[in-house]
Amino acid sequence: MSRFVGSWRRAARVAFMSLGLGGSALAQCGDDVLAIVGGGSVATVAVSSTRAVHVRGLYLELLDVSNANSPTVVGIATLPAPARDLVSIGGGVVVATGDGVRVYDIVGDNLLLAGTYEPAGSPAAYGLAVDWPIVYATFENEVRVVDFTLPSAPITAGSFTGSYAGVGLNGGTLLVEARYGTDRLVSLDVSDATDINELDSLTLGSFGGGYSSRVRMLGGYAYVAPEYSGVVSIVDTSNPGDLVMLGSFSGGGDVRDLSLNYPYLYVAAGVAGLETWNMTAPEFPTKVGTINTSGYAMDLSVLGTRLYLSDREGGFRVYTLSNPASPTAAGTRLTAPGYARDVAITGSTLLVADGQAGLRFFNNSTPSAPTLMTTVDTGDEAQRVVIAGTLALVADGRGGLVVVDISNINAPFIRGIYDDLTIDAWDLAVNGNTVCVVGAHGGRVIDITSPGAPTKRSDLAISDYMFGVVNSGSTFYIAASYAGMNVYNLANPSAPVLLSTTNLHPGSQARSIARSGTTIYLGQNGVNVLGVANPSAPAWLGFVAQSLAGSPDALGVSGSLLYAGDFAFTSVIDVATPAFPSVKFKLDTELTTFFESPFANLRVIGSRLYVCDTTGGVHEYPITSQLPPYIWAQPQSVVAGLHCGATVSVSASSATLIGYQWYRNDQLIPGATQSSYVIGDLTDQTAGVYQCVVSNTTCGGVLSEKALVRLCLADIDCNGFINGDDYDVFADFFESGSTDGDLNEDGFLNGDDFDIFAGAFESGC
Repeated sequence: MSRFVGSWRRAARVAFMSLGLGGSALAQCGDDVLAIVGGGSVATVAVSSTRAVHVRGLYLELLDVSNANSPTVVGIATLPAPARDLVSIGGGVVVATGDGVRVYDIVGDNLLLAGTYEPAGSPAAYGLAVDWPIVYATFENEVRVVDFTLPSAPITAGSFTGSYAGVGLNGGTLLVEARYGTDRLVSLDVSDATDINELDSLTLGSFGGGYSSRVRMLGGYAYVAPEYSGVVSIVDTSNPGDLVMLGSFSGGGDVRDLSLNYPYLYVAAGVAGLETWNMTAPEFPTKVGTINTSGYAMDLSVLGTRLYLSDREGGFRVYTLSNPASPTAAGTRLTAPGYARDVAITGSTLLVADGQAGLRFFNNSTPSAPTLMTTVDTGDEAQRVVIAGTLALVADGRGGLVVVDISNINAPFIRGIYDDLTIDAWDLAVNGNTVCVVGAHGGRVIDITSPGAPTKRSDLAISDYMFGVVNSGSTFYIAASYAGMNVYNLANPSAPVLLSTTNLHPGSQARSIARSGTTIYLGQNGVNVLGVANPSAPAWLGFVAQSLAGSPDALGVSGSLLYAGDFAFTSVIDVATPAFPSVKFKLDTELTTFFESPFANLRVIGSRLYVCDTTGGVHEYPITSQLPPYIWAQPQSVVAGLHCGATVSVSASSATLIGYQWYRNDQLIPGATQSSYVIGDLTDQTAGVYQCVVSNTTCGGVLSEKALVRLCLADIDCNGFINGDDYDVFADFFESGSTDGDLNEDGFLNGDDFDIFAGAFESGC
């Protein structure tokens, strides 16, 4: 997918200029990011003393941490789904994502996709343990052993049935943590991947595990943290057939990750921050200290005297360990961190419902460079924001309804709160002084005639979660998951009248909602389109299939265009004729929800589309009828033998005439103007980093991701595999004196060539 984000986008424009394409056309097209506000960090791993990788939304960012006080992004790649685990392999990283396992090489300042492992049905990968090139990954119903000897063509070496998440490796023993029911640590003999056997099982408690449970190994000990349990168990695994519980402790919050720098164990403890525990005696862990990180500590990595922490809305943080018992803050990657859920705008001020960071105010008079003005702490987690005159109304999760006075935009303050801990407020809509607030546990009708004292007038009871609400005057439309759409008349706030309940297309849900005139759109597993000219009898107009709209967690409408955003992209769909919708374009906006509720949101406000990407921040796009090409399939890295053939290709679509131009090491390749480029004779001179510019007559060029084409001198027979056949072929060349065996291309066939082949063969290059 094409990506233009932050500093990387600016770098891309420089690249366009240097490639002779210019950058002006992009500013007129629908995928042009005008602004990115906020963001967060959800996973991190140290790669070297100068490099770290972290996950921000669906962006994998390579950071230069040479200066601990000022980490900077130097490279970026994109993920197809949220990341759940991240492991360093020295010159690269392995990522467990929502659709499998991906391996990225780090080449200079670039993150290059080296290989993907996506089992049938693209099941989500939860946890990773790595003994490169062997990767152990937990999936929904099994553990898989994946051989990445040839990263571009990984193979399944073995599997073991069971629902596990966290995973750790101790020699030939794999330790996995069960996801369902009673929490258990299970030891598996993986010395023979084709015949994996369970050795022992130890009950830890009744936590039930979770998608992001962690098992971290050091020596013969396993440190196990079931997701959201808040408990760390220490297990002696020196005898894999007899696991022994040594001790446990409870952190101050949700234990999300662990890293041991003996004798200290560092714990990413969610809202409790960063905790340090002394593990000199594992049976009796002792807490040494806690650092309030201001965000939600999710993931950490220790290398040498540095600790790197993903603090979600608190950003990417660096701590020095000159005193290992007391980490010292050094630097933070994000200057405007947050967990963007929703956005509203008044004049040139952008209001962002930023999760635990509260309601944040940005000066957006220069869209390419928004600046933070001030923040209002709303108390819990700001989920949605709606402007009503001089008031900003915030659905604040367990904080209920928060009324913020914005009459002086430079000095906003809280006027009143309706604090109902039972509702978990997710969304709201307003008509005059009547506010309808909906959430996980029903709805409330609230009167804000006196903003300083909001008063509940009535309750709304629906049999399922209420994910969203929109209104037309006193008629309110509620998206209620499997309960479909419920329509209420709130003309009398104290006596709501249920006008209608509408079931949806089989298999779909109402988890997002948008309105345009007398048409309502309801999203999840496709989009239902309903006519509400008569709210008491909604009419079925059409259904936008999941194959077109995805599974949208947020919807927006502009004219006849519907914007349907899910975790991968935002589909731009023409719904002028609802019975026959058509996709015009897909924006790479990616609403990173991380399976939480409520989901992130998007808003169509005037001529702008604002996409709230939780950890990815707020993205602002112009709404335009001019759309650039869309890259459906990116070029993949290739490994091939000397003088073998290799092909890089890209798949794209466009409403107007489409063109291609390939580049090698940023240099134009004359005549390489097709969607695929064939390298007929791979040598040192033709290997390198390949990239394609896909252009159309409307909006200029879109830059593809980079693909690394590299030599593998052991693949003599050019079949993409390293095995005995290659050895036999090379031996024949060597014995016959054929120059086809001249691997160093010095004109001679001798022992130097044999040494090169043997080294490449042994390393599995």
